[in-house]
Amino acid sequence: VLAYSGFALEFPEAWWARSFQWFGGEPARKALHRWTALVFTLTGVWHAVYMLGTRRGRFLLRVNMLPRLRDLIEPIHLVLFNLGLRKARPSLRYPSYIERAEYWALLWGSLVMVATGALLVFNDWTLKHLPLWVPELATMVHYFEAILACLSILVWHAYWTVFDPSIYPLNWAWLTGRLRRSKNRTENPHGKK
Repeated sequence: VLAYSGFALEFPEAWWARSFQWFGGEPARKALHRWTALVFTLTGVWHAVYMLGTRRGRFLLRVNMLPRLRDLIEPIHLVLFNLGLRKARPSLRYPSYIERAEYWALLWGSLVMVATGALLVFNDWTLKHLPLWVPELATMVHYFEAILACLSILVWHAYWTVFDPSIYPLNWAWLTGRLRRSKNRTENPHGKK
């Protein structure tokens, strides 16, 4: 919803953005974008409080999400396997570099989007206290980060959760909240050996 309502600002005459004209025009699009941005921001705050303010969250952060040395080695082994230069597919233990990279990319992207979005939402304050190039830069960064986030979801995330042959047609964890456990202990939840 954020991407749809945001890109509709950039491309208001596009066929896919015309639906806003049926439901209140630019004020409706702006309100939808801002309210969903608020929900996104509050979700991020809740996540930060959980991860930093609870014992379980700190454990998950420390044990699962902090980068590891293997995060430098696993992608090289996987590329070599995919190129046919390595016989065995590398064992990607959960969470692999893929999940950790997606997690940190989401956090970084979220911070960038919230900061630049806040500068744009509170444009009266921004224009009063900061030079004109700041909101111009915030607009550009917000737009390009949105493109990057959407491409990341469409290409990278969609592959690892839907189109990866080892889990095709779908990794149901997004719906059930549970990872599929393999009978083979050396296999990770993605089904990769």
